[in-house]
Amino acid sequence: MHETGKTALHAQTSTAANAAPLRITPLGHVDHSEYGEKGVKLVYAERPDRSLVRVDQLEEPRPPLICPLCRTSVHRSKSKTGLRFFRHNAGGEGCGGPETNAHLWAKAELLKARKVFLPAAKSVYPGVELELQAARWFEFVDIEVEVRRGDLIPDLVAKATGADGELFEFWIEVYVTHKCGPAKIAKIKAAGPDAIEIDLSRFRTSYDAAAIREALLEGPRRHWLHNRAIEADFEERTKRAEAERARQEAEAQRKTAALIQAFRDARAIAPSAGDKATVARTEALGLSDVIGLTTPRSAFAVPERVWQAILWDKLVVEPLAAGQRLQPLTPLKALSLLRRYLPPAMGGFIDRDTVNAVKAIEPGFMAPQDALTAYFRALERKGDVWCLDFPKWHVSGPRQEAIRAYFERKREAIERTKALRHRVEGLLNQSPEKVRINLDIWFEQPCLEGVSPSRLISMGDEGWRRLDEAVRDLERMVAGPPVDDLLGLPLAAIRAEAVLRKAQADADEARRQAERAAKEADDRVAALVVLAEHRLGAVTQTWLSSGPEGGPSFRELAAQSPAGLTKAQNALWVKVAQLADEAEKARRFSLNLAEISRRAGLFYDDVKKALFLNTTRRELGGMAPKDAVADDEGLRASLALLPRKPERRGH
Repeated sequence: MHETGKTALHAQTSTAANAAPLRITPLGHVDHSEYGEKGVKLVYAERPDRSLVRVDQLEEPRPPLICPLCRTSVHRSKSKTGLRFFRHNAGGEGCGGPETNAHLWAKAELLKARKVFLPAAKSVYPGVELELQAARWFEFVDIEVEVRRGDLIPDLVAKATGADGELFEFWIEVYVTHKCGPAKIAKIKAAGPDAIEIDLSRFRTSYDAAAIREALLEGPRRHWLHNRAIEADFEERTKRAEAERARQEAEAQRKTAALIQAFRDARAIAPSAGDKATVARTEALGLSDVIGLTTPRSAFAVPERVWQAILWDKLVVEPLAAGQRLQPLTPLKALSLLRRYLPPAMGGFIDRDTVNAVKAIEPGFMAPQDALTAYFRALERKGDVWCLDFPKWHVSGPRQEAIRAYFERKREAIERTKALRHRVEGLLNQSPEKVRINLDIWFEQPCLEGVSPSRLISMGDEGWRRLDEAVRDLERMVAGPPVDDLLGLPLAAIRAEAVLRKAQADADEARRQAERAAKEADDRVAALVVLAEHRLGAVTQTWLSSGPEGGPSFRELAAQSPAGLTKAQNALWVKVAQLADEAEKARRFSLNLAEISRRAGLFYDDVKKALFLNTTRRELGGMAPKDAVADDEGLRASLALLPRKPERRGH
């Protein structure tokens, strides 16, 4: 209300006597705007002499005051924000209690109907789509308003007769201004009766009693707060699921226990004479460096050198000796070949879930197929096999020996050993931990692909190259990226610093990439908007918000990628062509309609011309000439229907 209006209102002395009758909605809402201000509903009250007084101008002693609308007692109060206003006295039935008024109105309407529509009861168990009870009309014999049930006061309590002839209760919550919260819903479920909530909030200020009644009795905005069938279904399905999980867990535990026991009991035994012959045959072929590679502890009953030699002998040597085409090496093929060297429980492929379950109890457990995979990967790192489509490895080809003269190899070995020792000492000196180790022992211990530095150096250029590169990686790690293989050197502190540097660099790069991507997306959208506004004009925003059926909008397509922008631009040209085609058709139709009307006017007066233009004709496929002239062919056909000579007037 404007200030002048408020002053005039305050100056009135008989406002209540001339006021219009109180208008209250069926759900108890009263419009107090005439007597309120921003933030408060009622700032004016009526004195006994029927004059109005503003809340901040109330004199002392305070006279009895009433609401100018419902004419019930009020008193002065203050809001949490410090605003003064008039509040209806407690216990009154005036315009200050919309919730109770709504419940009383709902009770009256429900008692007239003696029935209410209940929504379908559907299973709420995850993944289950099942209707437990169909939507239906629920008939009752009586209904009460806001009666206490323990520490609860349901809005409405309907009473109905069950199949056994006994009365039972059904609770109805009516949502006008306050929706049932989790705490009240939990109490309703604990109390037991089935209950629904009917949402009438959008009708709070409506005076349309018929529409509100329809929404109350059968409108779509209703849902179950508690339904025993839903609860029972959820409980039963939960019990069944728990029982099935228990069965599966028991089976998994049995299998896990058997695998753990087999792994713990596995011991390598002395190879048989036949196995020793296979090893000797493999070594004689110059394959000593590809057998005996260190792999994680597994359950094979023979040493690594034996089963690795068997793999090379059966999968590589024998096929090549027979002139057969060499097949890829796979863990499953190798597992089938080596099954007799494994305990029965571990003689086949073990699925990944089972492997993880066993490792949770026995961290050192290694499934046979994983041991074989580790071996093939070690061979891959050495360069003896290569892999394009995991898990298939292909032998790199005939292995050629590159044996250098003994003294040349020895000289190079001495120089390389000296240089490597100096480099390793330099690395150890740069470690924050300043750890010292016996380098003589380190040179003889396996470090890179299971081979010692001394052995790698003695292998010539190839061995030295791999070792030198691995050491270079460690040297670069001091100020560069981290390295996984520390070659058995105590450089964990240096690697920890490198890991932190890499993490920070990765985070910075990710942030920059995200910023670039966001800007590029904005630029693409802006380019599309400019082009669309130039070509489409007023329909630009509507078109940008649309998109391919079932897909994102053209604005979103442009933001996604350059390809999305291209797709949106192509769609724009299609839209432009479509609009141009529609405009041309409309223009042609207008010209043709004018032409047929003009030509008909040469033969007929206005009445007959209108009759000719609006009469459907078989020659036009059941269309009237005024509709058939949408294209030139229809115009020609319509013109052909005109008489050859003008009609003489008056005949």
